[in-house]
Amino acid sequence: MSLSCKSCKKEVNELDLEQANIMQGHDGVWCVDLVLKCPHCGQLYNTFVPTGDLEALE
Repeated sequence: MSLSCKSCKKEVNELDLEQANIMQGHDGVWCVDLVLKCPHCGQLYNTFVPTGDLEALE
């Protein structure tokens, strides 16, 4: 499965990790502030993932 970058329109199978910081939001929920980057053009994408949604890998 692949997706297209919203900026350069090229297909990407993986995004590069730019930042992954753990922080507490205004609502008191701990989240991962995740910033990913298109490997072709460098467009940055940001999301906040609640730590409660994370699953341990074995």
